[in-house]
Amino acid sequence: MWNILARERNGDYCSVRWLLGKFVTGGSCLGFTSNTLISLIFHCFFNKEHMMRTLLLSLILACAATPAWCWQDLGRVSAGGGAKEVPVNRLISRLSITCEVRPVIINTVVMREGGRKTPFTVGKRLAVGEEFILHLGGKHQVTGFRLSDDLKGQYQLKVE
Repeated sequence: MWNILARERNGDYCSVRWLLGKFVTGGSCLGFTSNTLISLIFHCFFNKEHMMRTLLLSLILACAATPAWCWQDLGRVSAGGGAKEVPVNRLISRLSITCEVRPVIINTVVMREGGRKTPFTVGKRLAVGEEFILHLGGKHQVTGFRLSDDLKGQYQLKVE
């Protein structure tokens, strides 16, 4: 089943196992180009012995292609004390803050893009398990965040 070949956009051949491996490990949100997926489905669908495999692969890809796969973990931060600097160094559009241990208050988030700073006033108390998603207003090449928080809990940071 895994020896089906798909043509990548640059003309190289690669196995489905490699494609799914790249997908699952987070090489990118989809792990391969739409041309690859189209050629893979075309190859499998028109070859009768591969029809069931195609349906199975399509089902796997449809279930796995959720936005949750695109979130990248920045780490866990303990609230309290001074402001925290969190390095990012990637192109992102949203920041997810999830309270994990004891409540926290997120006062402000300052997005740094090189020398430019963009402050966001949050002023939100998060209970354990509660998530807050900060939309940054488009894609930004963020070098880091500076977070001002309060209380003694811990929260998880993820970016998309």
